[in-house]
Amino acid sequence: MVSEELVKLAAAAAPEAGTRPTAIPGLQVIRSDGPTLPVPTVYTPSFCFVAQGEKVATVGGTSFRFRAGESLVVPVDVPVTGQVVRASSRRPFLCLVLDLDPDVVYRLLQQWESLPARPPAGEHLVPARCDAEVGDALLRLLRCLVQEADRIVLAPLVIQEITYRLLHSPQGAAVRQLGVAGSHVRRIAKLIEHIRSHFDRPLRMEELARSANMSPSAFFHHFKQATTMSPLRYQKELRLQEARRLLSTEVVDAATAAFRVGYESPSQFSREYARLFGLPPIADMKRLRG
Repeated sequence: MVSEELVKLAAAAAPEAGTRPTAIPGLQVIRSDGPTLPVPTVYTPSFCFVAQGEKVATVGGTSFRFRAGESLVVPVDVPVTGQVVRASSRRPFLCLVLDLDPDVVYRLLQQWESLPARPPAGEHLVPARCDAEVGDALLRLLRCLVQEADRIVLAPLVIQEITYRLLHSPQGAAVRQLGVAGSHVRRIAKLIEHIRSHFDRPLRMEELARSANMSPSAFFHHFKQATTMSPLRYQKELRLQEARRLLSTEVVDAATAAFRVGYESPSQFSREYARLFGLPPIADMKRLRG
């Protein structure tokens, strides 16, 4: 159960719809005053907590439903299609997004010998129910928005506490690897930066695996564990998201957008676009433009 005070403070921090940065560095509040169409984006390493409403996030073809009181740890940059399915002007969808800082995780791992034994590595990007301690810390973090001195002095301590409690949680495996140099998550994160910078070029799996100092099979396994999808699927979703951006912001046709993001076949591009966004490119643009 999410406290009424937390919901009230989250709504005050985001008085209008959209993604609203707060006066606390690394903390944002996402608000929607009604259901939305599926919106593609890229999640960065963060802790996401739904304070009110409901959202469906689709990652690599798998959909997860997030309700009030549930959270998600995102260990690496991941392309996601999100859709708010429960919200209204009286009860808007509200989600807190807190950046996860590898330096904070590292310091905690160095300072506290009482941290739990290394949790087993499971699938990342799976929603989990927040415990009362994390919920209480999030409430205290939002209270820090009221006074400037609290934002400066107390907010960093509360963020450290939230990170510490996440290390103890079922999501601890993903959080822990953020603070360990050379961990599988950190190595995959570096390769993701490369893929995002060169998404329009062919993927060379053996070269990527060699860069990560992994065998091809180990690279595939750890990449899928961190992102829920294969490297090729990851690249495809980046390409399609960029193509959708081009079609909505520039005067280009579907074939031009396909070639610019790395497709060689416009027909294949249209099929895969429709599979991800629900409509072929031209029909999708008509829907988005109203």
